[in-house]
Amino acid sequence: MQRCYLSQKVKGLKPGTSRVQALCKYAEPIPDSVNAQFWKLVLDMHQDDITKVVRSEKCILKLGEHLFNKHGDEHTMHNMRVFKQICETRWSECISSHALRTLNEAKWNAPQLIPFAEDVRKMHLYLDTKRVECQRNLKEEAVKKNWAELAKITLCEVIIFNRRREGEVSKMPLNAFTLRDTSVTHPDVELALSELEKKLCKHFQRIEIKGKRGRKVPILLTPDMASSMELLVQTRRKCDVLDENPYMFGRPQTLNHFRGSDIIREMAQSCGAKHPGALSSTKLRKHVATMSKVLNLKDNEMDDLADFLGHDIRVHRQYYRLPEGTTQLAKISKVLLALERGQLSNFKGRNLDEISIDPEGKLV
Repeated sequence: MQRCYLSQKVKGLKPGTSRVQALCKYAEPIPDSVNAQFWKLVLDMHQDDITKVVRSEKCILKLGEHLFNKHGDEHTMHNMRVFKQICETRWSECISSHALRTLNEAKWNAPQLIPFAEDVRKMHLYLDTKRVECQRNLKEEAVKKNWAELAKITLCEVIIFNRRREGEVSKMPLNAFTLRDTSVTHPDVELALSELEKKLCKHFQRIEIKGKRGRKVPILLTPDMASSMELLVQTRRKCDVLDENPYMFGRPQTLNHFRGSDIIREMAQSCGAKHPGALSSTKLRKHVATMSKVLNLKDNEMDDLADFLGHDIRVHRQYYRLPEGTTQLAKISKVLLALERGQLSNFKGRNLDEISIDPEGKLV
């Protein structure tokens, strides 16, 4: 004990072999898969038969480490309780109120940038041209580069046309498209539709995906979008898209998906828009809500539009209406077509029943 260098560390402590032996134990390596702080606690135990058993039995060490992680040492617990109490009593006074006031005041004089109809039209024309080119390239040569280009164009088209949150469409499962409902509108329901609305029901396809907070989100597909997605499904394996990748717009050779926000930003810069920063999924959704004021929508029509966009304005009385799938295909699609072509202002003062727009018409 006199020659041991560790004996210098026990000055001022009670003499005895147990303290020196404990210090010697500290110099030994920590066993594998044992927390260092918990092992220090074990080494502080009195030297007896029980301590020997504890140190040698792996099951006992595992149980002790579990309890140590759960309860800790008392000093840390005390500090945690004090911090929690301070947060509960002073957080709203010192942090939350100031942060909220700063955020609100920063928006007072900030300009509200919404997309211009001409920029939206330019972007749709650009996407139309790129789609034809990418479809041709993929049919001629089924390689991952051509597949990725068509996937990005199609993803951007679906987001822009539906004014949907980009994350919702980016994460679209493959089976949401392959297992979509392609049945025709029920004859009894068609009695409540005009001839144009019946034509729109046949023109568009509708799928449902998971949206914000687990809510059901509808997506309308034009024939061009549907044909692009069919081609993407048919050439997935040839273009190195893994079978394990569950996403419709998955990246080749990975289990991830393309990000809609990045693609929209890229297309907005390439289409020649005057204000490309305004062409984002969030601003385009707000654009619909703003431009809907141009139309003379009834309460139920406004509610249908908000429901399609995932907004909640259920402050109106209850009413009867057509099935939501039929309503979205026959009526909401008119607004989307008019927005795509930059012609919504032509229908100023009209309700959805009074809007007449041919889905087969081409952009000019």
